[in-house]
Amino acid sequence: MAVCYGGVGLLLAWFAGVIIYAGVVLQQPQRLALGIVVAAGAVACIAYASFLTRRALAEARAVRSLNRPGEKVIGLFGAVLMRRTEECAIVPVQAVTLIVSNQRMLLHPPPRKLETPAERELSDITSVEELSARQGWLQQRVLLRAKFAEGPELLLRMTLSTAHEFGGVKLSHMTPSPRRVRAVVVATGGPTPAKPELPLDEMLDEGRPVLYQFVLAENYLRILSDRPQPMGDLWWYFHWQHMQVEAEDEGPPSGLPADWRCLRLTFHEQSWMVICAPATDIRRLRDKAIAGDAHTTATTV
Repeated sequence: MAVCYGGVGLLLAWFAGVIIYAGVVLQQPQRLALGIVVAAGAVACIAYASFLTRRALAEARAVRSLNRPGEKVIGLFGAVLMRRTEECAIVPVQAVTLIVSNQRMLLHPPPRKLETPAERELSDITSVEELSARQGWLQQRVLLRAKFAEGPELLLRMTLSTAHEFGGVKLSHMTPSPRRVRAVVVATGGPTPAKPELPLDEMLDEGRPVLYQFVLAENYLRILSDRPQPMGDLWWYFHWQHMQVEAEDEGPPSGLPADWRCLRLTFHEQSWMVICAPATDIRRLRDKAIAGDAHTTATTV
């Protein structure tokens, strides 16, 4: 919207300059007055574009200030929160902004009061499905239902265009996979086993934690990245048989949920990384590693 208003404002400013110049050259007061009116419209459009830009930047800073370590926002979607009545009818409650990151889903009522977000971990989502589609006054609306491992379901109504855009995020970040775990790499050390000249620190974002997908294959652990510059996939294979798995004594670093658990993975007794994730995901990864002949001295995580 800011770009549109800014473009219109610049176009009006150009027209105003042409009209005013013609009014001065031809000595026509009517054209000069029209040029001044158009110039005022250009100033108003540019001022409104500036206001929209400042508001968008403020909202972006507010969202980033609440980000966890390794978290990035995937998308923002306008929706209407719905609920079921005792008569099983579905009625609207309020308009919300759905913010989906690579770790959680957050709901914010206007005007996006980010101090008290309602949130759900992506790992808690068991399914997101489309219930129905209806024609509204101006455009078609889609009713979506998100189910969670614990707690009541979430009903959201979106426009068809928003639901279509949301569909890609739903498939990539909100569809559970029995072979994949999302975890934050918070610390690393030593060389990369498959490429000794490359330090494992390359997995971090200039020393900051990064979230990765951990693929639990039969004989190895594979790590996938969502970073703009993808890592060389063949470098990030870690065989279970050459891995040692231990629970990290210290809790998750500041900014991550207190109930998350951390795990230290050691490779060939030379390299290591510390990862943090919800307890159920950490347990899944540890059990898979032990089943693949990884070494461990701990009995619980």
